[in-house]
Amino acid sequence: MKREELLKLLNKYGFYSNRKEPFLYEGKEGVGICYQIKDPFYGVLTRVFLPDTIDTCETFLKNYYDYKKNEKNINVYLNDYKIKTPSVTFEDKEQPIEELKIDEPTTLEQNYIKKLKRTLNILLQIIDEKIKIQNTTYQNLIRLTNEYIGKQNELNLLLSKDKKNEKPLELLKEEPLENPSLEEWKQVTEENDLKILEESIYTLIDFIKNLEKDEGLLKNKYELVKLPIKIRVISEKIEFINKEKQKKKGLFAKKENMEEELRKIEDQSPLKNIVTFEHYKTNELSRIEEKYAVIPDLDIRTIGDYIVEFDNLKIVEPIMEEKKEVVEEKQEEIEYSFESVMENLENSYQKRTKEEQELLVSYFYLTKHIVEEDSKTIEEFLNKLKNPNNIMIQVKYFKNMDLTNPTSCLESIKKIYERVNELEKTPLLNSINVFFKSQKKVNPKTFLKTSSKRILSPIQSIGDNDCAFIAEVEKNVEVLFIPEEITTDLNDDTLQLKKDTPYLLIDLEKNKLDDENSDIIRVVDYEVEKKCEDKLTIITDLKSKKVNLYKKVGIRKDNS
Repeated sequence: MKREELLKLLNKYGFYSNRKEPFLYEGKEGVGICYQIKDPFYGVLTRVFLPDTIDTCETFLKNYYDYKKNEKNINVYLNDYKIKTPSVTFEDKEQPIEELKIDEPTTLEQNYIKKLKRTLNILLQIIDEKIKIQNTTYQNLIRLTNEYIGKQNELNLLLSKDKKNEKPLELLKEEPLENPSLEEWKQVTEENDLKILEESIYTLIDFIKNLEKDEGLLKNKYELVKLPIKIRVISEKIEFINKEKQKKKGLFAKKENMEEELRKIEDQSPLKNIVTFEHYKTNELSRIEEKYAVIPDLDIRTIGDYIVEFDNLKIVEPIMEEKKEVVEEKQEEIEYSFESVMENLENSYQKRTKEEQELLVSYFYLTKHIVEEDSKTIEEFLNKLKNPNNIMIQVKYFKNMDLTNPTSCLESIKKIYERVNELEKTPLLNSINVFFKSQKKVNPKTFLKTSSKRILSPIQSIGDNDCAFIAEVEKNVEVLFIPEEITTDLNDDTLQLKKDTPYLLIDLEKNKLDDENSDIIRVVDYEVEKKCEDKLTIITDLKSKKVNLYKKVGIRKDNS
């Protein structure tokens, strides 16, 4: 095909070979189309399609246009994952390929408007969720503050010489927060004006960003971490005073002795090491700015999905009115979809006690960063917890550990491992695919750490030729689910909680990993070489960047 013919077809389907793919390809193989697909197993792949006729080119573009419009419902298969010019097949998950309905270019604007309305609906749901989080944070803070005031009154009463004149501190009243009305914005979702819809989306994004940056919310989140420590300190003081009062003589012969002992209790607590609110606020605002810095570069139709995924929010997919009956008919099927399986696991995690949730998060961090019997990694862990910026993480996730020396720390770690092994697991509603990396055979006495997201594949053992495993886990296999992870900021060694990290722990003593007859699949990751010409971006070659190794295996219940 000639360049002019191919460009004309690209333009017909809204592809202009300038800022976004697909791009015009002109290389030693000929003239074609450089495109990208998002493979559920192998990630984003860049490849070249070389059409031999106008008809084959148009067929490819029709299918590719439909795929870009509806990626979630269309599978893409390559006949060879090593070469840069493979044959490609598009297959609708709901109907055979020959029955695919391709919208004509004349309907592009209507489809675009539908996508904008979907984004608006998602942003409104995000605002609802953010407001719920604010309200929950506020109510929890009121509850903890009143608990603190009650303890302070109890302590003041013990320390007071004239109990009759001692005025107790007043408890706070729980008053609901005023929530903004979103009714006017909901009406905007009925608009058909492109400009109004686009402007409304960016206005709502600014609104969400300001919600997250609200100083009152940041202060409440900060106090929610600090207050439990203050309550614990006061409780220790009360316990200490009551024990001393039972003695006939001793410490309280002098007021100075008592005050000194109470100061010691406070000095030995983590309170003095907690970062100031200003420091905490600066870090939080910086993270928020980083999150929203990428918004201008995103496709406006995917901004809502980006925020939902980044913040790990529970959002209901907006459904057009005319599709309601179809959804109801397929309710039984949807119940066992991948999304439903993951939602069930998330719900099982939320039903766990706070202690169990924290236990799982700490377990995952320890197994990732500490090698048993290795004093060096334990020393590094202890030093990291001494960092003042990490006090909040230490108090929440490692408070029950003995951190006085590496030996006692190791004993604490072993107890955590034993406790996790005793936790009740959740059976899968349906078979799902998970990912992990391993070069050596996995130790059957440990949990297999996996992720439902390819990019989060946990590494079981490190090596130069690690293979990424794609494991189909059968229905009813029982797992432990962890939706968040403690990570380290490489710039300042600060520990922080990352929430969009769905990990699954699978007990290999009770489940069997089948990998004996699986072939290694080699998938080449290509990077493009390009040039600019007459406002066009033209790809001149694809160079092999990396060869990734994959192996498909199965995990099933071991009934032996």
